[in-house]
Amino acid sequence: MAHQNRYEALQIEAVSSGRKNAAVEMKWADLLYIDIPQELYDQLLLQKEACQNILEGKDRRIREFLTELRNKDEEYCPFSVVAFSTLVLTSFKPGR
Repeated sequence: MAHQNRYEALQIEAVSSGRKNAAVEMKWADLLYIDIPQELYDQLLLQKEACQNILEGKDRRIREFLTELRNKDEEYCPFSVVAFSTLVLTSFKPGR
């Protein structure tokens, strides 16, 4: 059952992310026609925020899977693999 939930969550994330990516890509073309520097700057900030939101969603999903991996490691191998997954969790830097 957990596998199905993960699969559904990934499908939802893929569709949502695809829509957000498409919106960001379409906006780039519009920015080419902005002549006022302050307006262009404001729109670029909005683009940056949209990109950060996309990355935050992906980082959140990665952290969820890494946490699930650590929990499974602890369940099946309480001493050997836990150190590795903890290292992975602590070295994960969002946005990279």
